[in-house]
Amino acid sequence: MNGIAGEIVAFVKRYFVRVICGSKQSVRWLSVIALSLFDALLGAWGRRWLSDLWRLKEAKLGKIEAETSLEKAKAEKLSAEAKEAENRANLSKRKDSIARTEKQLKRAELAKIQAEAYAIRMDAETRRILAIAEAFMKIAQASGVRHSDAL
Repeated sequence: MNGIAGEIVAFVKRYFVRVICGSKQSVRWLSVIALSLFDALLGAWGRRWLSDLWRLKEAKLGKIEAETSLEKAKAEKLSAEAKEAENRANLSKRKDSIARTEKQLKRAELAKIQAEAYAIRMDAETRRILAIAEAFMKIAQASGVRHSDAL
């Protein structure tokens, strides 16, 4: 830019924007605002200045949008990486939990088998005792001893 318009833009960028705002993003936004203001003020100076300022303003807006999209993509990437790291960290806990559950299941199955074996042994023992008792009763009946006397 030549002439007074260039000097005005340089003045605003050099003094006003840097004094008021410190961050890079704020400087960019204020430069867009300043260019919009000059777009309105310098409209009377001719279509050429107006179109140049409009293109400059649009370029700044496009750059800001692109940087915002880039920052958003970086944040999403970091979030995905953090989620993946969390999943990897929890994987060993889940494997340990599954292993404990499988051990408990095997213990329960073993206890069930042992209980069934014990029940079968007790049933056999009960039948053996009943068979012995019946045999004694038959012997006692055969020998003529009464039931009440045998006990």
